[in-house]
Amino acid sequence: MVETKYWNANIQYLKNELAASNELLYIPDEHEPISSFSNKELRRYIFHALYPATSILFSDTYEQKPLLTNYNEQNEDSNYTFRHAL
Repeated sequence: MVETKYWNANIQYLKNELAASNELLYIPDEHEPISSFSNKELRRYIFHALYPATSILFSDTYEQKPLLTNYNEQNEDSNYTFRHAL
């Protein structure tokens, strides 16, 4: 139950961040981390490589504006960004 609570909090944070943005692309390098292994708010459930897909999947309308992109560079061990694949 605890993990589900924090997973939901992480998804809600992602959705709120995207809703507050007026850009076409949400570049995570320019913002507070959406999710991170070391996040003090325990937002650590969304792997960086899955940012774009997760932002579309959990969109209320399945239309995404802005699109959450991957980080430009990997900044955590084992949390790969795969920016080149985007």
